[in-house]
Amino acid sequence: MYDVRIGRINELATDIYAMTLEPCDGRDAPEITPGMHVNLRMPSGIERSYSLVNAPKMRKHLEIAVKLEADGRGGSRELCSLPTGTQLTVVEQTNDFALDENDETHVLIAAGIGITPLWSMIQYAESADRAWVLHYCAKSRSTAAYLDELEKLEAQRPGRVHLYFSDEDKRLDMAAVVAGLGPSDGAYCCGPERITAAFSGYADGLGDRAHVEDFSVAEVAAGGFVVMLARSEIEIQVPEDSTILDAVLAAGVDPDYSCMSGTCGSCEVAVLEGEPDHQDFVLTDEEKEVGDRMMICCSGCRGNRLVIDL
Repeated sequence: MYDVRIGRINELATDIYAMTLEPCDGRDAPEITPGMHVNLRMPSGIERSYSLVNAPKMRKHLEIAVKLEADGRGGSRELCSLPTGTQLTVVEQTNDFALDENDETHVLIAAGIGITPLWSMIQYAESADRAWVLHYCAKSRSTAAYLDELEKLEAQRPGRVHLYFSDEDKRLDMAAVVAGLGPSDGAYCCGPERITAAFSGYADGLGDRAHVEDFSVAEVAAGGFVVMLARSEIEIQVPEDSTILDAVLAAGVDPDYSCMSGTCGSCEVAVLEGEPDHQDFVLTDEEKEVGDRMMICCSGCRGNRLVIDL
């Protein structure tokens, strides 16, 4: 864990911002590897994960790319609103999406902001003279981060960058991409659930040559029910447009929470009565069926009342 300050901020594409984070102690950041991410703690206490997009051996600062979600639940909106010099905390710096040095070719598949860890892989592969191919989906050219840099790389060595823009009616043929992999190629897919699910559906036979990082955010269950906080002895009405977490915080209770997107598990509580409407990515299907715990940032109630251990 170490503290950083926000340095340079610039717009990469529509609603996507590059941001440098400078270690407060003036030292180099810990070693950075392609595909690595950091968990950042904001001034509000919210924690969010961001892929590092540093060029190889660049450790004077960290660099991330942030997509501003107008309807998001606080992470990107808060981070994009912070001025240069604001102090943040790197809670963790780790790599769960590492590049395999044994690949003959790194085949990279991205949608939207999912380009970020793959951009770090491309920079590394270029510096190490390793073979790579990119398939990149976005709504339009204006929403595609690193487009200028990618087109320059494509001009230098044609055939490596394949772009698919919805407004140009160009679609990725996932089946063809996976079928075209060589026996020693590694495939890396990053983006929202729709593209990672499509990739996983075709990549069953790839074994450990298939790598996925999902940038999905859970759907939020509708409110309109009552929650009883057993330990606090408070009964709360959850409005239609609120989550249980929102209502609990408004009532002055301070539960554990972080991502507010159904992915980290920090806000898990025990369910004492009632049937949860699960929306998270944390619990397994079997655990959801049992119904004895839930994530209050996104899950709701299938009836009129829940009793939870808060």
